[in-house]
Amino acid sequence: MNQDVDGFAGAYLDQEDQLTILTTVTDPPGDPTARARHALARIAPGRPDVRELLSYPVRLETVAYSYDQLWSWRADIEERLLHRGIAHTVGLRYANNRITVAFDDQESLGTGLQALAALGVPEDAVELRVEPRMAQMSLHLDSTFATMHAAMVVFQRYDPDPPNIGPCTSGFTGVVGDSLVWLTGDHCSDAYPSSTLGTLFGQTVHHGNIPYAGYTVARAAISGCGSTECRDADALLNYADSVGSPLTAIEPARIARTTWMNSSGGAGSLVVDPTNPSFSVVQEATAAPLQGTFVQKVTRKTGWDNGRVSDNCRTSTPSASPFVYLCQVEVAGSPGMYGQPGDSGGPVFANLGLGEARAVGIVVAATDPGWDVIFSPMHQVRGALGTDAVFTTDELVLRVSIDGPVLIQDSDTYQWEAVATGGEGSYTYQWRVFRHGSGHPYSGVWETLGTGVIQQLWVDDAGGDFTLEVTADDGVTDRTETLFVTNSVACDPEEIICE
Repeated sequence: MNQDVDGFAGAYLDQEDQLTILTTVTDPPGDPTARARHALARIAPGRPDVRELLSYPVRLETVAYSYDQLWSWRADIEERLLHRGIAHTVGLRYANNRITVAFDDQESLGTGLQALAALGVPEDAVELRVEPRMAQMSLHLDSTFATMHAAMVVFQRYDPDPPNIGPCTSGFTGVVGDSLVWLTGDHCSDAYPSSTLGTLFGQTVHHGNIPYAGYTVARAAISGCGSTECRDADALLNYADSVGSPLTAIEPARIARTTWMNSSGGAGSLVVDPTNPSFSVVQEATAAPLQGTFVQKVTRKTGWDNGRVSDNCRTSTPSASPFVYLCQVEVAGSPGMYGQPGDSGGPVFANLGLGEARAVGIVVAATDPGWDVIFSPMHQVRGALGTDAVFTTDELVLRVSIDGPVLIQDSDTYQWEAVATGGEGSYTYQWRVFRHGSGHPYSGVWETLGTGVIQQLWVDDAGGDFTLEVTADDGVTDRTETLFVTNSVACDPEEIICE
């Protein structure tokens, strides 16, 4: 989108779920909202979260500073302030068109102001705050929360005497080969911040009864950045004990579902819904969610709640931690997502409806006194652990893809095929097309096409690039997939994108 929209300065979902595109150009040429959709459509086939944005209404907002400029200043600020211990948090909130910088006290803020002046960063491009650091949340033992799916109580040590290290929540459960694995936070180990490999974990709902839950086999990588040590995630991968572990009876790729969700701020239900006891994890996010996106969590201390993403690349050093955590995701609270000690490691997900979820990340920390939950995004968790574990369900859920050309260079009739699998095994289809250019009677709107497994379409120079969409229905549920097709018929023979 940075390449498609002149003066691009970011994007976010507002309180009315409008996709807001920010630009520094007061009167951008062409139709910038159409160009934004064009950019989204190109990457939508590989990004279910982006594909969902194509259905949102779009508005344009003019701001002062571009995406490239803000990120350039942000990189300088991280190097000068964060990695030298002057500031503890640097973020970027597109809705405010500002970089956020947080300090421990007024003295460090004053030092930061001098550094910012030396860097040449305008005062109105930054928001400076004195606030407590985010706190990693492995404290206190709550004996009321029952063992369940991917929100089980995890005790940091198998040794129950003395139980002076509090529990966390397990994140997503999955498989490596035939072995069951589960995620939680690295700081949940009693060995943290030293090497936590081999940590023995127990599972408990009360003191003195801690069945063996497994052991750590992978720890999120640590790298040097300036004079500090940095990490992309606060995460551990743990094997469940193959004999006698309570986890062996728990299905992988499930998130506990409690009886009600708190969407107005504060803790949600801790009681598992006997009728609908879990969500099935059918997707895993491959990038951080857009600012303004709603996400949910289920954790052992504050239960089921939700909130909007307020910063999708917050870099900070938690209290009592030697590490700088890079590009973590912040979810706004008050009202919104709520976090308390014991929630660390728990699953953060997008609710897709019909009892299905997309794995988005695992809880790391919260700002004092519990508002603004911080989580490590799933793609960084996986990369930092270097794991090929499967955290999505292996059930035969309905899936559909589109097979056919993605580049058209000559006027002709072309065809695409819907490839559906899983579900009930018998499918009906509905095709649509959206033309991103001009010159076609249906330019800029969705045109309904056929209902067969094969869709043919005449393509010439009218309408420009287009997005094909197919919805497969098995009589119980439906799935939609899109395919962006580059139309180069009007281009010079050497060009793919017409200039």
